[in-house]
Amino acid sequence: MRSRATALPCKACATQRNPTAAMAWLRKMLVHGSTARANIISFNTVADACARAGNLQLVKETMQAMQELHVMPDVVTWTAFLVACGNARPAQPEEALLAIRRMVDARTLPDRRALRCLHRVAGQLRSRELCAELGLPVMEPRSPSR
Repeated sequence: MRSRATALPCKACATQRNPTAAMAWLRKMLVHGSTARANIISFNTVADACARAGNLQLVKETMQAMQELHVMPDVVTWTAFLVACGNARPAQPEEALLAIRRMVDARTLPDRRALRCLHRVAGQLRSRELCAELGLPVMEPRSPSR
């Protein structure tokens, strides 16, 4: 329960679509060594808020802070990175393709959501080629809803 509680201030900022405030809370946890310690949940909460806003730079900063504290990015973190690539203006397909490579190198396999994000950002052809090269499942396009 404690690990979820440490992410609450970050989550509140994320819910309000304020990635800068979420990042400020995370930095406060990191710098002041407060009783609320940053963990994978708080990092992912901040990364998700930044990704929804298309702020790829803040997602990168979040992942850098994770690495400095030896917190390994998980599939949620990497998916936030991919979402940020798609929401950035202009979109960043090359960054998304590189992220999948780095993700696999880190022995984190992308899930369906991550692969769909890659497909949306990099396009069907490029995402299929990369998945085939890396031995990942190729995502089929969603069939239209009836």
